[in-house]
Amino acid sequence: HQMNNERNFHIFYELADGASSQQREHWKYPDKNGLSKFRFVNQSGTFDRRDISDKKQFKYTLEAMDKVGVSDVERERVFCIVAAILHLGNVEFDETSSTDGDGSAITSASRHHAMTCCQLLDVDIELLTKALCTRTISAGGLKGKLGAGIEKQHTVAQAAEARDALAMTLYERMFLWLVWRVNQAISVVGDTDERKKRLSEVLRNRQDRENLAAYYAKNNKNVPEYICDYSIGCLDIFGFEVFEENSFEQLCINYANEVLQQHFNDVVFKQEQNLYESE
Repeated sequence: HQMNNERNFHIFYELADGASSQQREHWKYPDKNGLSKFRFVNQSGTFDRRDISDKKQFKYTLEAMDKVGVSDVERERVFCIVAAILHLGNVEFDETSSTDGDGSAITSASRHHAMTCCQLLDVDIELLTKALCTRTISAGGLKGKLGAGIEKQHTVAQAAEARDALAMTLYERMFLWLVWRVNQAISVVGDTDERKKRLSEVLRNRQDRENLAAYYAKNNKNVPEYICDYSIGCLDIFGFEVFEENSFEQLCINYANEVLQQHFNDVVFKQEQNLYESE
């Protein structure tokens, strides 16, 4: 859900504007004009950011991926997942009836979006349909046993909720993997040999930096250990975001931001001030 003048995650728009036509065809992704047909990005009617080019931002994203050592295969999988999520949002459901009650099925009009999603994720369409349109209820004694439990049909509303939950989970898992991948690249944890190996992977295809890494390796005794890896410290604090109607989610975000700001002020200013006064 997006409120007025609000966008979804920026990568959806950057990919549409920054990827080449060949890349968009490969990832089955729309161009910038085609985004208006996709539910996860068209709800607010806002597709552009003021004074920021999505095309340039996509270039920066690719450069950042390269610098932290994300391989071509890994990058391919990331963008396939982004495209799959976009198509998943356009999957709709029809109501079905049976002796067990009301159920749901993917509409014929949106089935091509489901098929595209499955192709990008390399999963079977029947498995996706089952995940969206049914749920399995397990009794206590049967819980965890293969094939155990009772399968129950989802209503149209429940299937839509399952679709959105799956999309959010896919994005969350992808995001957490990227965070892990960045941490792996800049981590100083591990022995020197491990860090040198990781650094070499991060700096591949960068001849000048490879030469620098070789120099460090050759003169390791004269160089501090931490020089064998990158280290970044970052504190990013946001303030209030005010919309015409603030949702409960936005209230939680604003509250968390203000608590974090107060903690920052306490550590950086108040405790330091107390230290100076005590001295």
